[in-house]
Amino acid sequence: MRLLLPLLVLTSAALAQPVAPEPVPAPITWSGHIASIVYQSCTPCHRPGEAAPFDLMSYDDCKRRARMIARVTKSRLMPPWHPVPGHGEFDDCLRLPDNQVAAFQEWAKAGAPRGDSKAEPKLPDYPEGWALGNPDLVVSMKEGYPIPADGPDIYRNFVIPVNLGEDMWITAIEIRPSEPSVVHHCLFFSDDTGEARATEERSRRRTGKPGYRGMGRRAGTLGGWAVGGQPKHLPLNLAYPFPQHSDLVLAMHFHPTGKAEVEKTTIGFHFAKKAPKRTILGFMVPPIYGITAGLDIPAGEKDFRIRGKITLPVDTDVVSVGGHAHYLGRKMHAEATLPNGQKRSLFRIDEWAFDWQNRYIYKRPVRLPAGTVVEGWISYDNSKDNPNNQYSPPRRVRWGRESTDEMGAIMFACVAAKESETGRLRSGIRLGMFAGRGNAQMGRFAARLIERVKGYDENGDGILKKDELPGRMSQFLGFFDLDADGMIDKEEFKALEERFGGDGNERGGRGGRRGGGN
Repeated sequence: MRLLLPLLVLTSAALAQPVAPEPVPAPITWSGHIASIVYQSCTPCHRPGEAAPFDLMSYDDCKRRARMIARVTKSRLMPPWHPVPGHGEFDDCLRLPDNQVAAFQEWAKAGAPRGDSKAEPKLPDYPEGWALGNPDLVVSMKEGYPIPADGPDIYRNFVIPVNLGEDMWITAIEIRPSEPSVVHHCLFFSDDTGEARATEERSRRRTGKPGYRGMGRRAGTLGGWAVGGQPKHLPLNLAYPFPQHSDLVLAMHFHPTGKAEVEKTTIGFHFAKKAPKRTILGFMVPPIYGITAGLDIPAGEKDFRIRGKITLPVDTDVVSVGGHAHYLGRKMHAEATLPNGQKRSLFRIDEWAFDWQNRYIYKRPVRLPAGTVVEGWISYDNSKDNPNNQYSPPRRVRWGRESTDEMGAIMFACVAAKESETGRLRSGIRLGMFAGRGNAQMGRFAARLIERVKGYDENGDGILKKDELPGRMSQFLGFFDLDADGMIDKEEFKALEERFGGDGNERGGRGGRRGGGN
C-alpha cells in the first residue's frame, strides 16, 4: 500500500492537468470552400453559351441546387470523368478529390451557408465562345439540315469547302453545333479529290437537301467528337495533315429529340506553325468498332462481352485513349502485356455513360516495346435492370449504326517511337484488324477481296496503282497499301496472301461471350 499511494497521487495530479481542446474544424461555407471548387470544376460548362442546361456562376445559383450538387458529386455523375484511377494517368483530370466531394455533402447538409461575402473568390474570366481560344480558321455548313421531331437516327455527310492555298497541319478541331441536343457525334475527314463534293451535289439534285448518305469519300481522318467530348490540342506537337484545296467532310450522327430542329454546325481549326516531325496513327480493340467481334447480345443477358487484341510490331508511344459504345455498354478495360510478361493496365471504365464519350490524353506517352500485346474487352447489360436499356422488355441487340444497336471499341492514338518505323506500325495495325477470335469470316472476306483487287492489274506487272482500280474499289488501295506509297507491290501482295491465305484467319466462332474476367 505504501508503494501504491505515491503512484495514485501522481496519477490523480496528472489527470487534474487541463487538456487542450481538439480544434473545431471551420464550417464549410461558400466563400471559404465551395466557390473555388465550383469555379474550377463546374462553371466552365455551366455558364451562358455552353452545353450545360443551367448556370452555376454565383452563390444564389448553387444554393438553390445545393442538394442536387451534393447528390451528383457523391455518385460521381458530375463532373463527368469516367476513367478509373490507377488505370492510366491523364491530363486535365476532372475527377473531384474525395475531400471536395465530402465538402459538398457537408455544405448541403448545413443548409448551404454563405460565409463572409467579402472573402468570396472572384468569378474567373472564362473564354467566350471557343474553349481553346479563337481558332485560326472558322467554317460552317453552307445551310442547315432539318432534323424531324421523331423517327430513326440520321447518319449524313456534309462537305464544307475550305479553299486553303497551301498544305496545313491541324492540331485541334472544335465543333459548335447550332442545336447541341440533336448531335450525337461527328467524325472529321479531309478530301482533296473533289469526290465528296460531287457526291453531295448529286444527292442534292435527288433530295433537295444538303449532304449525302453512306460512306462516300473519306480520305484523311482528322479525329472526331461525341457527346460530352471536350476539344484538346494533340500532344507532342502532333498534327493531322490537311492538304491544300481540300474539303472538310463532316460525318454526322443526329438523334431526334421530340422537337424539330435545323442543325447548322460551325467548325474551328487550330493550325500548327510547321509540319510535325512524327506521324500520328490509331488502332482499336476490338477493331472496326466491334463489327468483327461477334457483337450479338441476347435479350436479358447482364454481362455479355466482346474482346479484341493487337500485337505492336515496333516500339510505340501511346498518346491518348477513348471508348465507344451505345446504351447497353457497361464496362471496358484495356491492358498491355509486355514481351517480358509484365502486364500494364492502360484504361478502364466501370460505369459507362453514353452521353459522355471523351478522349483522354496521357500525362506522359506510354512506351510499349515491340511485341507488346494490347487487349481490350467491353461488357454490355441487356437486362431489364439496366435503366439505360432502350427496349422494355429487352430485345436481342446486334452490331449496328443506330443508337439502339450496339458498337464497341477502345480507341488509341499512337506514334512509332522511331519515325522511320511508322510504315511498319501502320502495316501492323492494318493486318491486326483481322487478328483474334471471331474474325474468321472477316479474314475470308479479306482473302476474296485481295484476289479481286489483284484481278485489276491490267498490265500484269504485279504492281497495282490507283488508276487501275475502278470506282469504289479504289478505296481499298489505302487499306492494302501497307507502306503507304500509293501502290500495292509484289511484296505487299505476298504478305497479305500469307496473312489471309486458306481460310483467311484462325477459327473462332462468334467471338462475343457471356461474362468472364473482371
